Amino acid sequence: MAAESIQTLDVSRLTAETLVMDNPVLVKHVRSRLRKQHVIPNIVILVIIAALSTWSCFKLNAVHEGYAFSIICVLQGAILFVGGTSQVASAVAQARETGILDFHRVSPLSALAVTLGFVLGAPIREWVAFVTLIPFSLACVAGGNPDAVGWLKCMAAMIVAALLYHTVGALVGATSKPRTAGGVAVVVVVLLFFVGSVFWRLTPTPAIAEAIGQAKDLPLTSKFFGLSFSQFNLGLMHQVPLLAFLLIATVRKIRQERAFVYAKPIAILFLAILAIYLLGDTHTWDYARVTFDGFEAVFVAYFMTVAGIMLTTAVTPSWGAFANGVRRARKANRVRPRPMEDMASNLAPVIAFAVIVLAAPVASSLLRHAPHHLLAPASLGGVVASATVLMFGCAQQAFELTLRRSAKGYFALLLFLAWVVPLLLAAVAGITQMGERVTMTLLSISPLAGIGITAVMLDPSIKAQAAPVVAVSVSVAWALLFLVISISAARKAEAEV
Repeated sequence: MAAESIQTLDVSRLTAETLVMDNPVLVKHVRSRLRKQHVIPNIVILVIIAALSTWSCFKLNAVHEGYAFSIICVLQGAILFVGGTSQVASAVAQARETGILDFHRVSPLSALAVTLGFVLGAPIREWVAFVTLIPFSLACVAGGNPDAVGWLKCMAAMIVAALLYHTVGALVGATSKPRTAGGVAVVVVVLLFFVGSVFWRLTPTPAIAEAIGQAKDLPLTSKFFGLSFSQFNLGLMHQVPLLAFLLIATVRKIRQERAFVYAKPIAILFLAILAIYLLGDTHTWDYARVTFDGFEAVFVAYFMTVAGIMLTTAVTPSWGAFANGVRRARKANRVRPRPMEDMASNLAPVIAFAVIVLAAPVASSLLRHAPHHLLAPASLGGVVASATVLMFGCAQQAFELTLRRSAKGYFALLLFLAWVVPLLLAAVAGITQMGERVTMTLLSISPLAGIGITAVMLDPSIKAQAAPVVAVSVSVAWALLFLVISISAARKAEAEV
């Protein structure tokens, strides 16, 4: 009864005033991180660096080329993206370790309010530094580049990107140890920038380049499913949905320590939306990015495999969670939990992931208006990728339900034997000159190379034409084997509860 009243209170108090203005977590961080003795020295140093940089650019007539504005944006981004994200991750991790987060969980304060308190409050000093540099960027506007509209778009792009990275930091902090949370968050931000360098969608760089007239110097595309958009709009189209999904995951972990990162239907929706965005970004790639015919479909297959594996890990219950789900189901006069409940076996979402991963490369090939048939690289690559996700999910669930505490170690051993050892054998075969046929066949046994091996069917100069068949056969065999084992393990686990 008390829990229901608290939940009702949470819903009724989700207003802007309670989420931000009267948020005790936000107020705490504002008071602790904006002390004069900490803020003023940093601001003075920052102002001197920015003033000298801007003055030098004016003296060298480099303002019209956008160099002065770029320097200011780099300073703002380094402070806000790297420093701010690290602060958020460390603050959430420390709150977990000290038990403060547990106190917030039993208080009437909603999980969304707590999350926003960390996301907006922990990097408040970095936001002050960001605002401090705004007059220098406005000086660049007065100098002629960018214009006022471009400046507004750049500021909006940087703010949205900062909120995205800070939410990532909060999620990392909610799942990592305090000593490593800040560093892990910075690494994740760097990886997001790396992914952004492929699509130029997860960073404010394209919007800034567009505003100062330097977009032509970057390998940018302004099309999404063949439709032209501004770089600013493309950035928002990609970052806002990702921000929403990351916020959902963070709120779930803030609300309950042992909660799954995503509910199963949300995870399926996330992967489907990711596939749509990936297709929209890749099917209009110019030929400078394409190394061989069918490259886009193979790239999509690899990307979706990684995404499917990550989401599979996010929805796979351990033995304890699975047992609790079975007990709750039996109290409700049901034999087992519903397939999409958090504590049910991961079989239903993993099958959905596999279907999405199979469809994505096939759709990529069709969108490129390429002739398509069942033995096309897109189809075979999709089959290998789909079977890999299915094998990973079923094997992980089977190990969790049978080996329990030893599951992670033996599961890692399985992946090493099935995915890494074939690559090592192929390397040995190549070094000892056992022939291209043997080397390619050994490579195709591992899905890490097997997805890409499907492309060799289009190259008649390669003799190992059987390699794609081996890649498909081995991956499907692994998937079917662990599908049966996972179902059997779930039934035995239900009997043991």
